[in-house]
Amino acid sequence: MRSIGHRDCGNSVVDLARAEYDVIVVGGGIYGAMLHLEAARLGLRSVLVERGDFGGATSENSLRIVHGGLRYLQNLNVARSVESTRERQWYLSSLPRLVTPLPCLLPIYERGRKRKSVLSLGLAASDALSAAVMYFDCAVGDVPRGYLLDARSALELAPALPADGLVGGAVWHDLALRCPGRVIVEALKWAADLGGVAVNYVEARRLLTSSGRVRGLAIREAEGRASAELRAPVVINAAGPWAGQLAAKWGGADDRLSPLVVAWNVLLDRPALSGHAVALQDPSSAGAALKFATSLGGRLLVGTGYAPLRGRGCDRAEVVAEGELEDFIAAVNRCVPGLEATRRDVLRVFCGVLPAHAPGSSTPRARNLLSRAGPSGLFTVSGTKFTTARSAAQRTLAAVRRSGELRRAASPPHGYPPCHASAGDGVFGNEWTMQDLEERRPRLEDIIEHEAVEHLDDLVLRRTTLGDQPVRALSAARALCGFHDRWRRDTDREVARLAARLGWRQAAWAMNRPEPKAGAA
Repeated sequence: MRSIGHRDCGNSVVDLARAEYDVIVVGGGIYGAMLHLEAARLGLRSVLVERGDFGGATSENSLRIVHGGLRYLQNLNVARSVESTRERQWYLSSLPRLVTPLPCLLPIYERGRKRKSVLSLGLAASDALSAAVMYFDCAVGDVPRGYLLDARSALELAPALPADGLVGGAVWHDLALRCPGRVIVEALKWAADLGGVAVNYVEARRLLTSSGRVRGLAIREAEGRASAELRAPVVINAAGPWAGQLAAKWGGADDRLSPLVVAWNVLLDRPALSGHAVALQDPSSAGAALKFATSLGGRLLVGTGYAPLRGRGCDRAEVVAEGELEDFIAAVNRCVPGLEATRRDVLRVFCGVLPAHAPGSSTPRARNLLSRAGPSGLFTVSGTKFTTARSAAQRTLAAVRRSGELRRAASPPHGYPPCHASAGDGVFGNEWTMQDLEERRPRLEDIIEHEAVEHLDDLVLRRTTLGDQPVRALSAARALCGFHDRWRRDTDREVARLAARLGWRQAAWAMNRPEPKAGAA
């Protein structure tokens, strides 16, 4: 067990159980982290427990784009567009070291359903909405305005696009997450500044109830034998794809939580198509959902693919994604005919599980869900969008306050503290070297000491961007083990954990593949 919290929270679950809490949050992904932060902002004593590492499941595997509201305006869903725009502005103003404006390009073809006239109206409406939200929320900034391009300019931005039938392009701006794991850690550190405590590698075992009401939670260290009971009148289940299973175990079964879909993004050993994120439309299927091609570590990241989980456990998600990989790569090649990517070009598959629209569906659920099933004081939250996790947390805490389950009244919300100066310490450039690691060793050791780093993969994949270069990260793994005494004593095990999380087969292919011929893509 490691913790991000105030100094007197202790080093074991027994120490953790000595305090009384108002809210227990189960799950340390982006939804759990934002719930923990928003509870602390309300002056509530909050504790978060995560059985693995913070952000170690679906949150780690996102496409790393904070979407604005443009996508919802095409369906005239103004409320969701406002919500997404507001969250984008919050990320930009509150986490400036961890997000950056991301220009996005949508190619427009004669055969396509997207017309310049319609897109022009959509971009204008999105810009007007952004300006209105910024004005009423007194936001300090937002992304640049959108605009249209002619075909020649679109090809200059993304030369690999098919030119046949191209009539132009539309450009708008979202945000790129530099490191999703650091966003989660920053939220947990903000909560700690306000009195909260978050612990990883601690498993929620049993819901404590009395007379049909929540009284707390029995917990156990995942890699030890210590166990304890936490006391609180409210438990919020934010366990991601495991939320439905956990709710059912605790007497809060809800059929809406059961359907799940596997989602994946693929990192290919190809240069990025453009400095813009490029929307890709499969020419063989006019109704197919758009894929987005962006850059990660200087290589090509494409997503997102979906397939139903069909009743299998979440631990089978990688098997489902692996079975769909050939078709996914083929679809990407149809979108970019000159790419000619193969399975051997796969550097890493980012795979997670999301709530599905319906049983057997390949479509993620569009809206966040709050379930009150089960004992009084148990709340279950299920969502799909990294972008709107904070607003979902605020709505959930509002429902908790209305329920009357809290023993004491929440205070007016505190403002968000300034972004910590250390927030960007784990962000590395695309061409980092071992010399860079040695030069920044004091900062990396500080991350290990103060940000609840238990294993090597916690550091490489979720506290830094080192894992964005999977082959280089594996090559540096043994040297990185020298940064921590326990890793130095158990190097083989730590390196094996990291290799498994990166997908050792893809990494092995990449490390042993012959150099590409001159002029190859």
